[in-house]
Amino acid sequence: MKGLNPVNTLVKLVNGVHTSIRQLLLSMPAQGTTTGKLFVQVERQLASEWLLCCYHTQDASKVTARLATLDDSLKRVTHPDSHHHLFQSPVGLSFNDQVAPLIKGRNKLTRLNVSEPTAAYVQQSLQRIYTPTTK
Repeated sequence: MKGLNPVNTLVKLVNGVHTSIRQLLLSMPAQGTTTGKLFVQVERQLASEWLLCCYHTQDASKVTARLATLDDSLKRVTHPDSHHHLFQSPVGLSFNDQVAPLIKGRNKLTRLNVSEPTAAYVQQSLQRIYTPTTK
């Protein structure tokens, strides 16, 4: 994914709570996925503007469907004054759809914990604006 500021940048949510972009992405809900979250891990790639967003392979179709509306979802949960802290440009997010298998022996990704208030707030906000439909 490309188009976001560094993952440790703090952004202000609509309810006034400040959180990092990484925690915000990790707390994005995705119903029907293995973990109930959109991503398992979010890291910036070395010497690049691209973010590496990890998710389980069995959730690929559900995650891909949500990526089209991810920038709108992020805008809805962040305070309007904080949008310039979140996005690098007004164009929005772009995805390159490149995948890479995990290297043998490194198949255990460290799961970064998201604070409970941030996860609860994002979950509650997105339930009001996003009702998933099964196809």
